[in-house]
Amino acid sequence: REALELAVRHRLTPRAVASVLGLEPVAARELLAAAACEVERTRAALAVVETAGCPTVARLTGDHQVLLSAALRRELVRHVDDCPRCRRAAERVDAAGP
Repeated sequence: REALELAVRHRLTPRAVASVLGLEPVAARELLAAAACEVERTRAALAVVETAGCPTVARLTGDHQVLLSAALRRELVRHVDDCPRCRRAAERVDAAGP
């Protein structure tokens, strides 16, 4: 999370992130790539909350005013990975762009 904040909010390069965090540049790039992947998976899961109409997602989120805790984020991302209906909804959102 800290690496992503340094890169996005403070606009640091991966090399600068590595320096701040005391990492090798390659490790910082890998960390940033993994963080970016998790951000994208979370974005897709949140889009599914709005579009999929899946009963499991409805059960997980209650109403659509979701406070996304770490545990709920993990459950939603896992559900999107496992549910064909939600996976298709996430893919449609990805294809439409941001």
